[in-house]
Amino acid sequence: MVPVRIGIDIRYISDHFPGIGRYTMNLVVALQQLAQTHELVLVGNTRLPNSRHDLSRLMQSPACTFIDTPIRPFSLAEQTRLPILIRSLKLNVWHTPYYVRAYRQLSCPSVVTIHDLIGRRFPRALPPRGRMIYQVMMRLAIRSSQHIITVSQHACSDLIAYYRLPAEKITVTLEAADPHFTPQPAAAIAALREQYGLPESYVLYLGANKPHKNLGRLIRAWEQLRAPHLVLAGHEDPRYPEARQLVASYGLEASVTFCPM
Repeated sequence: MVPVRIGIDIRYISDHFPGIGRYTMNLVVALQQLAQTHELVLVGNTRLPNSRHDLSRLMQSPACTFIDTPIRPFSLAEQTRLPILIRSLKLNVWHTPYYVRAYRQLSCPSVVTIHDLIGRRFPRALPPRGRMIYQVMMRLAIRSSQHIITVSQHACSDLIAYYRLPAEKITVTLEAADPHFTPQPAAAIAALREQYGLPESYVLYLGANKPHKNLGRLIRAWEQLRAPHLVLAGHEDPRYPEARQLVASYGLEASVTFCPM
């Protein structure tokens, strides 16, 4: 078998992309198992804030070639200098795990992962300018990609319905839990309960606090239910304080616990 030189954009393994960063990290770790027949070329940016993932695990892997670039996501250089870098690497295919990517003058076929179409299904979740940018960039990502990966059948159906894509252009790769999410010893569970003051039973939300997660509605519903306890855990972006503000305004501090991660 002729080795395929696969380029993967891992600049998204950074604090700005908590979910997509985890997806990208675990994808590369899994793909390393194919290194006997394929070459993995990872293009990353070690200058970006990254407090969650150990990039050295990828940089030092004999199964990967790591290329460090100062090019940042969302930058003009992403459209001008990144295609030049990709060309110099002589890749057979280029995979980007996010729809905001280099769109033109790529020297090889490209694949993009589109995780969802929230901005299309719920456009009011974005401000008017953000809505316009989303629509343009999503269309560019779809048109410039030879193939699309998505992580759910629902997202696949949305792509077909909204963009009239042929089903054969999309592959669904369902996600799984990270291997470290396993049952913990009783002592570890007890220590965590004590650390956060958690009761025996509670409802857990795990995710970011960005507007499209709709935490505001969850807290409003919780205020009406007056159920025992709600735990909000995950990445907390300080730009979106609505959840904490609602908890305070409803006087729910005793029944809602925040566990930033």
